[in-house]
Amino acid sequence: MPSHHNLEEGQLLKYVGKSFDSFDSNRPFMKFLGYDSYGWNELWVNYEGSKLLVHSSDVEIVREP
Repeated sequence: MPSHHNLEEGQLLKYVGKSFDSFDSNRPFMKFLGYDSYGWNELWVNYEGSKLLVHSSDVEIVREP
């Protein structure tokens, strides 16, 4: 995802980055919570009830029909 893309809280994202400990590739979706205070490249997301910090290049915006 390009950096500084205007996301809205609760927007659905798909994680496409490297796997991490609690990541389940069958459930790659997470919800956007907000941008990190130091810039537009890191995002706070809710993944399976956990708050995580991910890089913007590791997610794609899910387009709803």
